[in-house]
Amino acid sequence: MDCDTARKKIVESPSKSPYKHTRPFAPQRWEVGMTVAYRETPTVEATLQSLVDAGFKLSRVTLFIEPGTNGLGELSSQTNRIYNEDVLGNWGNFKRRTEHFARNAYYLNSATKFLFVQDDVEFLPNTRQWVEEHWPCNDGVLSLYRSGKYNVLKPNELWGVLPHGKVFLGALAIVLPKNLLIALAENLPAMDDGVNRKDDVKFGTFCHTLNIPVNIVNASRCQHTGVVSSLYPTPGKLSTTRMATTYVK
Repeated sequence: MDCDTARKKIVESPSKSPYKHTRPFAPQRWEVGMTVAYRETPTVEATLQSLVDAGFKLSRVTLFIEPGTNGLGELSSQTNRIYNEDVLGNWGNFKRRTEHFARNAYYLNSATKFLFVQDDVEFLPNTRQWVEEHWPCNDGVLSLYRSGKYNVLKPNELWGVLPHGKVFLGALAIVLPKNLLIALAENLPAMDDGVNRKDDVKFGTFCHTLNIPVNIVNASRCQHTGVVSSLYPTPGKLSTTRMATTYVK
């Protein structure tokens, strides 16, 4: 059940049970945070266009820009931009992004959902509407990207829940309601192990420790498109384990 709004509508449970779940019915208002870094082949403009096609507003997108970032263009100029004075890297940017939105959450009273993305992601059109219409009712977080390392166990269902204690991989597109965003910010010190990488693993540990369900979409709503980044240096072509094998245009 979504805790961000008191207005709800009844939807049928997929089971035969006469009991019913509830799902958000009031309009959802989104904030999007994207970390941007230098790439041999820039992808930020393509990712922003994909976000627009997915139903998100550029005016509600904030770019967290590393020193030396290239490829910023017309679409980037329509976003909110925060320039890092120093290179923060993988985990440093995750913390800054989380702290920024949590710090402003009380002022962004209209915001109900927060999407964190990388700058090398391609989304399916109308993803925002799809997520709002199929929000899982278990007070969890969402991953709109499904790593190729995860098998789909129940193909007839829209979401799969990461087994408790299993490592979370692929924080390319995660969604949090406001209450879990604030909880994440409060727990950043406990998550920090002194290693400036593996934000996805740390995020999964946070969720497992507090018994927060991690809902991973079965048919990935986005694909990993980048190859080399100053944040994620990966030589050569992306392996299938770093792509969504269930992504179909």
